[in-house]
Amino acid sequence: MYDIDLTNVKKNRKSFIIFLVIGLLFASIGIGFFISSINKANKMDSEVEAYDVQITEEYDSDSYMYSPIHYYTVDGVDYVCDSNSSSGSITDSMNDKTVYYNSKNPSECMTDFSKSTNNLISIIFTILGGIFAVIGFYNIVKIHKRIKVINNLNQTGKLVKNLPYTMEDTRVEVNNVRIFKPVINYTLPNGIVVQLKGDGRNDGKKSDQDGFVDLVIDPNDYNNYYIDFEINRIGGNLDSDYYKQNEPLINNSQPITIDSQITNNVQPITIDSQSVDNNQITNVNNSNNSNNGFY
Repeated sequence: MYDIDLTNVKKNRKSFIIFLVIGLLFASIGIGFFISSINKANKMDSEVEAYDVQITEEYDSDSYMYSPIHYYTVDGVDYVCDSNSSSGSITDSMNDKTVYYNSKNPSECMTDFSKSTNNLISIIFTILGGIFAVIGFYNIVKIHKRIKVINNLNQTGKLVKNLPYTMEDTRVEVNNVRIFKPVINYTLPNGIVVQLKGDGRNDGKKSDQDGFVDLVIDPNDYNNYYIDFEINRIGGNLDSDYYKQNEPLINNSQPITIDSQITNNVQPITIDSQSVDNNQITNVNNSNNSNNGFY
């Protein structure tokens, strides 16, 4: 059992929960607006041709918005059908004189323009809400699965402490914070060199006091691992937990360089802990080198 801090992994979970809630809210508004428009349209059991259509113009921020007003008569009584929406340009539906109204209450009305804009609004809200909800739900599930993997590693994983590393730029920014991930080169017992990429540092951390990272890795499945700046064995670390190779430390500010003349053409496999299939090997190169260590 190890003392593994999951704060970095969980850091953005609240943000994605907010994404999910906002998405569901937007989608609910869109669906509700669509149902309301359908119910209103179903009440419009009669239609009449407007005797006049006026298009109003209103300046909003940096552009003009246009909205039609229809004037119509039912049983000798004049009514006005205002549009609850507007458009940035004058469309053909604005000039359509057909007015749909409720025969029981002729003041309740709709036009082709209001029908189309209502449908467009509901579609926009529903699509935006769906996108937000999918992003939030996907990442919540992803974080949950990642935590589950790390918790399993806490039971069965092998601890390797004080490993040299570099930080790789993920080219992702969250709240104006550039996200980096720790990268180490690790030699498997069969002599294959793998490049292990840790989780993105959502906390913005790039280094620790001792200048190393710690690794917990599944001895039976090297696709499952976790890299952090400080992982300790509960009850005290053992001497065997520490990486022992008398090599100069890798400069944290420089990328790892694989020299084929030094490594006897051993090339690294790249494994990313945040890959789509959760740590799949992406580039395999077999090697006759049987030494274990870091390059």
